[in-house]
Amino acid sequence: MIKKIHMPVDFVDERGSITNLLEVDIKHVSLIVSKSGAIRGNHFHKKDEHWTIIMSGGAMYYELQEGKIEEVQLNIYDMVFTPNRVAHAFWFRHPTIMLAFTTRKRNKGVYDKDTVKQVIFKHPLDRS
Repeated sequence: MIKKIHMPVDFVDERGSITNLLEVDIKHVSLIVSKSGAIRGNHFHKKDEHWTIIMSGGAMYYELQEGKIEEVQLNIYDMVFTPNRVAHAFWFRHPTIMLAFTTRKRNKGVYDKDTVKQVIFKHPLDRS
């Protein structure tokens, strides 16, 4: 089953709120901006694992688990964990901003060697 977490607010006062996101060893953080209709992912990572949180917009998230594609809607402040060796994809119905926190560095070359393409989601209007 997909591990989706709606991030709870940890502290609130007259200044605003604090939400603690992660207490894990992170090697890289990406700010990802996606246009409406875009698809990202359709791959898995040999070693990397990541947590992705939606900051604005929303997305459908897909994982291939035991030969079956699971899906979940991600809204603002929803976070999803993607373990290594799990094929995954995002489909953005609206412009979306998200943050990805990863367990491995993502500099060019390292990321490419760790990423294996595997198409698990095509746009519903794609007839190919």
